[in-house]
Amino acid sequence: MERIKILFIQRVPWAGGAERVIYDIAKNIDKRRFAVEVLCLYSGGNLPKSMRSSDVAYIRLKSSFPDRCSAYKSLIYRKIKAAFPILHRICLRTRLRYLAQAKAEGHFLLSLYAMFFPKLAASGTKSAGTQPSETNGSTVPLDRIYFDAEAVRAAYDSKKVPSKRPIDDQRQARQLADFVGKIHGPLVVVAVMEEAASVVRLALGMRPLSGRPYLLSTHAWESYYLPVMYGQPGYDLEREKRLFAEACQGAEAVLSPCEGCRDDLVEHFNSPPDRTLTLPNPVDIAAIQQAMLQAPEKPLPEDWGNLPFFVVVARFDPQKRHDRILQACALLRRETEDFRVLFIGDGHCRNQVEAEISRLGLSRHVHIIGQCANPFPYMHKALGLICASDSESFGLVLVEALACGCAPISVDCPHAPRGVLDDGKAGFLVEESSEALAEAMFAALNEPEVVREKILHGQTYIRRFDRPEVVRQWELLLAHVAGSRYSLQ
Repeated sequence: MERIKILFIQRVPWAGGAERVIYDIAKNIDKRRFAVEVLCLYSGGNLPKSMRSSDVAYIRLKSSFPDRCSAYKSLIYRKIKAAFPILHRICLRTRLRYLAQAKAEGHFLLSLYAMFFPKLAASGTKSAGTQPSETNGSTVPLDRIYFDAEAVRAAYDSKKVPSKRPIDDQRQARQLADFVGKIHGPLVVVAVMEEAASVVRLALGMRPLSGRPYLLSTHAWESYYLPVMYGQPGYDLEREKRLFAEACQGAEAVLSPCEGCRDDLVEHFNSPPDRTLTLPNPVDIAAIQQAMLQAPEKPLPEDWGNLPFFVVVARFDPQKRHDRILQACALLRRETEDFRVLFIGDGHCRNQVEAEISRLGLSRHVHIIGQCANPFPYMHKALGLICASDSESFGLVLVEALACGCAPISVDCPHAPRGVLDDGKAGFLVEESSEALAEAMFAALNEPEVVREKILHGQTYIRRFDRPEVVRQWELLLAHVAGSRYSLQ
């Protein structure tokens, strides 16, 4: 029997949360039944070694950033520069710049013309409507438009960034359609996150007339996240919303990590309810329970002794609401001094958090240990884990806490904690306030039987998130989609 080809399409090779989920599924899916490839729309960054697999092909679509700096980033240019450090300055800089731009725009004859007549090609290129930079003859790298909103707005105000869409998704769609068209046999495309969804929609159309069946795998609270992602100069937010909604409606199935995010897709993007499914992220529970038995990377403060402590595992970012946790600690001190809180993580708001610790007089009670590769030994020793985020799409850290035998204490934010904690049966689920957090922390300190009961229930409940179970569900879905579109023997 011919193996079903699975093509995951995501934005970049480097691994954020969504990318790590896809790499985990791609590595562990049954290779006797499925041939897996991961295609990245852009070439920025490298795939982490821990995510690589010898039986998964990793492909990069041609870059569609239309900036002239691409010539200087290319491998061939770097090799020429290293071999001929003087020659490249004299005769190659201009020719390579226009050659790269012409090739990016798909003009073969223009590329040859630019090689031999760079000055004439320059005048012709400018008349075609391209916008050179006004600073030192180079251009602003357009990939910054996605990553640094403040820098982009500043550049936009100074007219260094074009007003048109910075990334040509139409060109990406043509390249993807050409690539997919050369694949023979049963194929299921999986678009990962919003940008890939739009490109796949443009490349393959909408069901039941789509060229190849595709799934859409989402990993965020989309009605909140899309305006943040596309509310920047150069993007038409309404167009991006429409394309994403069409991708939801045109997919064979739309996957969401929790019930709240699923309902959001149905309500705000008209995703068909019967084809919008909840499929959690895979969690390697066995690996976590093995890692939690290792020695901690850094020691706890000596003056903590045997005092019970809570742990917070989160980057220092306003969305994670460390301020709410510190206010809860200040309230808890009114009832008892016999507790400590350990912050694990790093981020751009760390200085503000440290200042708030000092302002509230919590220096003896709260300690920041920084980034740790293995936070699980601390979770294993902690009484509870605190989550005070404004939103969580899956709540991975809550699952990890239960796997380590640590009681989660979480605010009932949109959308994941309620589902992960089984409506509060697998942890303390409270309203979004410092007062409610302080009450839950006090209860955890004084009601050990309740804590034990929640942990036992949670450790049974989280088996639905275990990697083998989630991968099995992916395999069933992929086989069903392929079987509905192809005659599989």
